[in-house]
Amino acid sequence: MNIAKYSVNKPITIIMAILIVILLGVVSLVKLPLELFPDINLPYAVVVTTYEGKNPEEVERDVTIPIEQNLLTISNVKNIQSISREHFSMIIVEFEQSTNMDTAYLEMNESFERLNLKSGVGNPMIIKFDPNMLPLMMVSVTRKWDDANDNESLILTTEWIKEDVLNRLERIPGVASVSLSGASDTEIQVVLNIEKLVLHELTQEDVLRIINEQNISGLAGVVPDGGDIRMLYIGDKIIGLEALKNTPIKYDSNSGKVITLQDLADSIGFVNANVNQYMKINGVQGISIALYKQSDAGITDTVRAIKNELDKIVKSPNYEADYIILYDQGEYIEQSVGSVLENLVVGGILAVIILYVFLRKIGPTLIVAISMPISVIGTFSLMYFFDISLNVVSMGGLALGIGMLVDNSIVVIENIYRLLSSGKSKKEAAIIGASQVAGAITASSLTTIAVFLPIVFLEGLTSEIFMEMALTVTFSLLASLIIALSLVPSISAQVLSEQKIKEDKFAKRLQNYYESALRFTLNKKALTMLVVVILLGLSTFLALRKGFELFPRTDEGTINISIEMKKGTSFETTASLTDAIVEEIMKLEDYETVSAEIGGTGILSLFGATGSTDSASITVLLKDKRKLTTQEVANKIVEIINEKQTEDVDKVTVEAQSMMQSSGLLNSGITIIVRGDDIFKLRDLANELATIVSGVEGTKDVKSSYSQADDVIRIEVNKENAIKQGVTEKNILDAITNFYLSLGLSLTPQETDTLKVVVNGNEYEVTVPSNQFANFNMDYSVFLSIIQVFDSKVTQAISNKLNEKDENFELYLINIEGLPNFNPTLPQGIYINPFLRYDETLNQVYVSYNRLDTKPLLFNLSKGPIYDGNTPDSKAIITKEPGFATITRDGKSRFLTVTAGIDSSYTTSKVSSEVERRVNEYLASKEFKDKYGESGYTIEFAGENEEIIKMRRDLTYAGIVAILLVFMVMAIQFQSLKYPFIVMFTVPLAFTGGFFMLAIAGLPLTMVAIVGLIILIGVVVNNGIVLIDYINQLRQEGKDLDEAIVEAGKTRLRPILMTALTTILALIPMALGRGEGGELLQPLGLTTIGGLTYATILTLFVVPIMYKVFTRKKKVNDN
Repeated sequence: MNIAKYSVNKPITIIMAILIVILLGVVSLVKLPLELFPDINLPYAVVVTTYEGKNPEEVERDVTIPIEQNLLTISNVKNIQSISREHFSMIIVEFEQSTNMDTAYLEMNESFERLNLKSGVGNPMIIKFDPNMLPLMMVSVTRKWDDANDNESLILTTEWIKEDVLNRLERIPGVASVSLSGASDTEIQVVLNIEKLVLHELTQEDVLRIINEQNISGLAGVVPDGGDIRMLYIGDKIIGLEALKNTPIKYDSNSGKVITLQDLADSIGFVNANVNQYMKINGVQGISIALYKQSDAGITDTVRAIKNELDKIVKSPNYEADYIILYDQGEYIEQSVGSVLENLVVGGILAVIILYVFLRKIGPTLIVAISMPISVIGTFSLMYFFDISLNVVSMGGLALGIGMLVDNSIVVIENIYRLLSSGKSKKEAAIIGASQVAGAITASSLTTIAVFLPIVFLEGLTSEIFMEMALTVTFSLLASLIIALSLVPSISAQVLSEQKIKEDKFAKRLQNYYESALRFTLNKKALTMLVVVILLGLSTFLALRKGFELFPRTDEGTINISIEMKKGTSFETTASLTDAIVEEIMKLEDYETVSAEIGGTGILSLFGATGSTDSASITVLLKDKRKLTTQEVANKIVEIINEKQTEDVDKVTVEAQSMMQSSGLLNSGITIIVRGDDIFKLRDLANELATIVSGVEGTKDVKSSYSQADDVIRIEVNKENAIKQGVTEKNILDAITNFYLSLGLSLTPQETDTLKVVVNGNEYEVTVPSNQFANFNMDYSVFLSIIQVFDSKVTQAISNKLNEKDENFELYLINIEGLPNFNPTLPQGIYINPFLRYDETLNQVYVSYNRLDTKPLLFNLSKGPIYDGNTPDSKAIITKEPGFATITRDGKSRFLTVTAGIDSSYTTSKVSSEVERRVNEYLASKEFKDKYGESGYTIEFAGENEEIIKMRRDLTYAGIVAILLVFMVMAIQFQSLKYPFIVMFTVPLAFTGGFFMLAIAGLPLTMVAIVGLIILIGVVVNNGIVLIDYINQLRQEGKDLDEAIVEAGKTRLRPILMTALTTILALIPMALGRGEGGELLQPLGLTTIGGLTYATILTLFVVPIMYKVFTRKKKVNDN
């Protein structure tokens, strides 16, 4: 069917069809959600398991390793990484990209039901890992309180937020959860008077027990009541601070008075347990609220609802409150997508201006111009049906295609316009004009669409991010093709004038200049092609010289600062330095908000992680209209920190935040993974690699993932010396175990006794400070010199006796002043019970006070203490070393990572290559082999450079497939293999222009830039298709080869320039990187403009040259 003929004869049908498309498109646009990035399905899951009171090694042994082994049996598991910390284990599971995550979660849950973990281990909790784990919004809330100091104000604000604000925020549709940071950890502290306790013959434990027994409420059973049975309830919970104070503790029969808690206490009141944690906003103490959205909620709608509710809260006449927005995904999304939308509109206007400049008539210009908005509106409808949101990538696809949307209509209207000039009627010109170029523009559209097909077959981040761009460009181009073949000829037949069109003198002069240049290049084919090849080589060299990066660096106005003090630095020192740095940052002109926190743990606090007083984090938000870039401000902050830095500072990191990094989609910089078994050797190797990386120019913020905890005491047994003394390594371990069992001590700290009381609807812990072991204080070397080691036989006898749990048996006597049962008549210290004897025949240890007993005294059988001065003959060497706060594993072995950032003036690939070279030199050295080579320690390079290598491989594959598909589409159009081959010579021209544009802009090659080059493969061939198609038509009419080439070039010069210029000008706003997030798509605009500009100019010369080279001087077949 001839679409053009049908459209001209049935104009009402076409108009109604277009109105239907517009209606569906408008409705779809209203329903499309607004987001920052496409909905990326990350194949990850997080398993969190609590193990209260246990250190990282115990958590690793009893929780992490068993769960890892269980997870390895699940299908499609690709990688496992785990973190073992005090109190909990966190395991991150990566699945294959094609995994159905709902099925994976179900399989994980079923496997955990079969898992048998130790007593005390919590149930494994599975958390879906996706960008929604990041806060949707963070705000700092303050409220003024009359006559309250800072600490009281913090406590009161915390209670107000918990009682009122949180409930209101959690009820907002789309909000999944709300968490606090920097809030007071409010509890009720009861300070008991020791003298009053002694007077009434009470202890702290007695008081807590009685309060707990008085704090009962619940169902006790049932009671008969006549013929009925009634429920029986007992008790009444302690409600309120006054009720707690008046709780009866004891009846004093002498005075006849009931002793209440208030009678026994020096003070009862609210206190802040978080004395070593603070949160300040612009130097003022505040409380940060993080809000997380539901997975199916729209970001901008939810943010808008949150802001409305916060405005209502702070505008209440009952109090004076305020809030500051620290982080807002919705605002950034609106700015980013709005910027792309603005670029789209500006680009469309520029394209229309170019049309008018060439056509010099308002009629045909408007006909082509209306094809743009109709194509875009039709695209919205298809986006809705394919579940594509409005985001930076999908809107970028529209911005990329906006100039190409008019290409097909330009070719059609220009041909109709030309036929009208030759005397055809409006209807005849419309039908013939559209029919003549229908094949060429269909092939041109298909070649552009074909370059996106390979993205469908890619996996991973590249496919996830650019799939929506590919689909939106495809939808818009298909819509523009249909409109060019239907609406354009239909309207042209109705509105264009049949009056003889005046000759365009400017176009005529341009054609004459082109004819002269073309005849010159046809006579100088070798020289022309040599220059083209040289320019291709030069542009490639210049582009590759800058290196590669995964994504362009964006200027988002957020700077993150991490300050790590030396272990053990006091809270006051950390706070003082943080305050000084914040004060200087607030003197910078471009800052808007500075938030500082000490002791925060973020999401890890949900699983028992506690903050550290020797680390601080500062987030700086810059003004939208700032004079300096984010990186320039970050450099100024580095100068401030260098001036304020003291000897207490361990390391500082200042980083301009990227949304791609903060969303979890990108590992930036350099990452080296070090694997092995011995955690101390891993630490040493990681530190050595960090030193090597620090020496490479372009690296910054180099650090190891080793996380230092409190110092640990390490016992390294000298097996030869030990065996000479008749003991083994196990005897030393058993000696320590028996020591603790004998004294009834625990290897873990005792928890404070607590109970809970409700005040104003909130539950508070009631604490009474406990000092059971406050005076048990001695140096580790003294402590280990007390513990005696025995041979295996005696050790077994001691263990057997302790397992009997005889309360009268004491292996060690403890007599230290300040501890209970101190006896000043006995020697002070801890020592083996002098009344213990050993029966070798029965292999028993027993107590004997009989001086005539001939069995040897137990202490005489000792092989000496564990610590005896670290001499050359010592059975064990005792050292104090930094402890580990976390232990990381990959499912099979322990590992640490060494990470480094890349300075903004360097590219990732070049710096990473130098790092790899130096590290590989160290791995090949004798030093490494002597220390680690035979111990199974391995090193793997990860991070952004590895992602770049994978990206280059994937996109090279996509580029090759795109070239083949484009060639095949053209072969179908021309029914020839020769003409597609000729057109394909325009592809290197596109790469030349794209490379030159990147070099001029000083930008490295990124994934976005390479995608732009791949898109050019399908775009630049369009002009070649139109040109060769018309050359063939002229030769079928009997034209000479040279004359056909020249006439076709002159005739198609105007539509080729028009289509190229509309696309180029439409992309200028994108190429300028305007607005928030504009830098992300800037390389795409630059490569497309550069490639299309250069390729368009040279296509008008190179394609004719190659046509003449590969074509004999005879008439072509009529295909």
